[in-house]
Amino acid sequence: GEAFTVNAGHVLSLVCTNEGKRDACARRGGEIDNITVADYLKKPKYWRHLRKLRRVAAEFPGRPNLPIPPYILGLLLGDGCLTDLPISLTTADEQTAEAWIEYAGSINCGVTVHGPPDRCPSYRIVKENGRHNVLTEALAAQGLLGTESGTKFVPHMYLVASRQDRLALLAGLMDSDGCRNKSGCDYLTKSQELAADVMFLVRSLGLAAHCTQKYCSCQTGAGGWFYRVSIWGDFSDVPCRLPRRQPRPRKQKKCVLRTGFKVEPAGQGQYYGFLLDGDHLYVDGHFVVHHNSGKTPVMASICRDAVTQWNGRVLVLAHVKELLEQAVDKLNAMAPDLYHDIGVYSAGLGSRDTDHPIIVAGIQSVYRRAAELDAFDLILLDECHMLPPEGEGMYRTFLAGAKEVNPNVRLVGLTATPYRMTTGMICGPDNLLNHICYEVGVRELIVQGYLCPLKTKAGRRKADMSGLHIRGGEFIAGEVEALMDDDLLVGAACREIIDHTQNRHSVLIFAAGVQHALHVQRVLGEMGRECGFVCGDTLPFERAETLRRFKDGELKFLVNVNVLTTGFDAPNIDCVALLRPTMSPGLYYQMVGRGFRLDPSKTDCLILDFGGNILRHGPVDALQIQDRMPGSGEAPAKECLQCQAVIHAAYATCPECGYEFDPPQREKHDQEASTAGILSGEVTEVDHLVSEVHYSIHHKRGAPEDHPRTLRIDYRCGLTAYHSEWVCP
Repeated sequence: GEAFTVNAGHVLSLVCTNEGKRDACARRGGEIDNITVADYLKKPKYWRHLRKLRRVAAEFPGRPNLPIPPYILGLLLGDGCLTDLPISLTTADEQTAEAWIEYAGSINCGVTVHGPPDRCPSYRIVKENGRHNVLTEALAAQGLLGTESGTKFVPHMYLVASRQDRLALLAGLMDSDGCRNKSGCDYLTKSQELAADVMFLVRSLGLAAHCTQKYCSCQTGAGGWFYRVSIWGDFSDVPCRLPRRQPRPRKQKKCVLRTGFKVEPAGQGQYYGFLLDGDHLYVDGHFVVHHNSGKTPVMASICRDAVTQWNGRVLVLAHVKELLEQAVDKLNAMAPDLYHDIGVYSAGLGSRDTDHPIIVAGIQSVYRRAAELDAFDLILLDECHMLPPEGEGMYRTFLAGAKEVNPNVRLVGLTATPYRMTTGMICGPDNLLNHICYEVGVRELIVQGYLCPLKTKAGRRKADMSGLHIRGGEFIAGEVEALMDDDLLVGAACREIIDHTQNRHSVLIFAAGVQHALHVQRVLGEMGRECGFVCGDTLPFERAETLRRFKDGELKFLVNVNVLTTGFDAPNIDCVALLRPTMSPGLYYQMVGRGFRLDPSKTDCLILDFGGNILRHGPVDALQIQDRMPGSGEAPAKECLQCQAVIHAAYATCPECGYEFDPPQREKHDQEASTAGILSGEVTEVDHLVSEVHYSIHHKRGAPEDHPRTLRIDYRCGLTAYHSEWVCP
C-alpha cells in the first residue's frame, strides 16, 4: 500500500491475527487493538508482527439514475473511442457487443458495424435524425468527450455510486481491458488518472489493489509507458459477462484487506492533530482504517451535504496557517469524494482558489475580499475555541461583506470545548458566535457507549484549604504543594487510595508538585505498593519504560506532575486520584478525562478527588464556567471605616490611620476524596467506619408461621451515629 505520514501520537487501528496459543488471554484473530504509534514502537517484535493495518469497503449513497449505465461506461473507458463522432466500441466478443447494441436500442439509436466481423469490428452508435444523441451529450457533460487513451478517467459520481453500480462499472472495465491471472486480475491503461480511479474503485468495493508502471510495445516497434493495476480479492459479486475475464475463486486463506507495515522516522514537520477527547474510526483516501477524533466527520458531512444536496458553497475559515493546512488535510482524509471540490485561498500557502464549491481560507487573506470570493451559503470556523477574542474584528469585517453578497449566509463554529480558559464561554450575546445549536455531552457519550462510565467515592479525612491564594486565575503552586505535602494528609490519602482500589488494576495519581509526588511514591512503597513516578524532568528512556509498565499492567500505581494531563492514552486506567486542587475547569476535565477511555478490562472508572475540584467546578458533564467581564479600567479601591481614606483594596491595614480590616472570607476547599458526584445526578457511595453490628429477626404480626421473615441490621458508626438496613427474602 501507499505510505502515509503521521505523528507519534496518531492512533492506529490494528487487527490482530491468531496467536496460536490456548491461553484465555491469547488473541484468536479479528480483535481490534487501537494504539498510538509511539506505544506501538515500544512493543516487542512478535507483538507487532501479529498486528496488521486493515482496509474496509465503503458504502456511498450514490445517485439513483446515472446518465450512462456503469457497465457501458466501463466498456467505453477500456475499448471505446471517444475522440471521433459517432462514439464507437471496438470488441471481438459477442457478449459485450450485445450489451452495446442493447444499450443503443434503449436510447433510440442504431449501431453500424465497421471492419471484418470475424476479427475485431467497431460498433458505432448513431442516431437517425441527428449527429448528437443521449450518449454523446452525457459524455460531454462528464468531460469525457474527446479524451484519448492517456487522458481517460472515471467521473466522480461513478466513484461514489451505490455498490451495485460500482460493481457493474468494474465488470465493464474488466470485460474491456482486464485480464485474469493466477491470483486475481490485472487492468492495463495508458491513463495515470484512470489507473488511480480504478484503484479507488476496487478498494471501495473491499478488494486489494496495487499499481505499477511498465513499458509496453507491439510488433511494429511502437510503444509507451502504461499502468498495470493488480487486483486481488473476492470477485464473486462482480457481474463480468466474459467468463475468461472473471477471476477464479481465491485459494489463499489470507485476507487481502489486512497488510503488514513498518514504521520509519520521517523527521519533524507540521503537527496536524484532532483536539477532541472522544475517538472514532474513519478511513483515509486509501480506505485504511484509522482511530481518531469525531468532530472532523461532522465537518466533512456538513460540507458534503451543503455541496451535493443543497448545491451550495462552503467557506472554512481559520486564523493561522497551521489550522488551514490541518483543515484541508482533515477534509481530504475524511471525505475523499470531495477532493476535486476543495480549494484554498491563502497568501501564506501560495494559493488563491475562488471557483471551488468548498474554499478553505485564511482570515488575514480574505477579510476584505468577500465580494471577490462570491456568495457563500455557509461559513465554518473549525476549532473555534482557538479564536482569540481580540481577533474577532477581521471576522466581523468579512462577515459583514459576506452578508452583502448573500444576506442569508450562516456562520457555524465547531469545537470540543465551547469556552476559553481566560474569558469564559465562547458564545455570548455580543460575541461573534452567540448560540449553541448542537452539543453532545459526556453523559450522552457514556450512555451511547463511546466513553467509560465514571463513579466517585467519599473519603474520611477533611482539611481546610482557606489559606491558599490565587494568582493569574490559578492557585499558587508553591502554596498548594506545601499544604498537600503534609505527612498526615499524604498518609491518609494513600491509605484511602489503597482501600478503594482493591479491585482496580491501574491507578493514575495527579500530585501537586515533584516533592509531593515523591512523598506519595515513598508512602505507597512503605505500604507494600510499588508506585511509578514521572515528571517533566524524568529522563526519556526512564519515562518510556515506566509508562510501558503501567499500560501493560505490570505497574498498578503511577503518580505524575503535570505531564499526563493531555496526549496520554492508557485505556486500562480504572481509577484517577486527584491529589491537587485547580481553578482551571479545562485542567480538571483533562485529568478526569484520562479515565474516559473504553477497555475490556474495566466496567467503570473511579474518581477520587482530594482537591475539592468536583465541588468547585461541578460535574464533568455540567462544568461551571464563569465569564470574565471586561473591567472598568480603574484599580479596585475601598474606604477606610475609621478615617474614610480611599485606599487600594489589597491593603489589610490602612496606611493613614493603622485601622486593621477583617480578613476576607475565602472559600474552604476539601482535601478529602469528594462526596460530590463526578456526573450530574449521580448518587455517590459513602463509606462509614463501623464499630458495632446488631442483628434482629422480625416476624410480621398476625402472619402465619411459614410467612417469610426479615432481618434488621443496625450499624453503629462512631459514638452516637446509627445506620440500619433491612434484608428481605
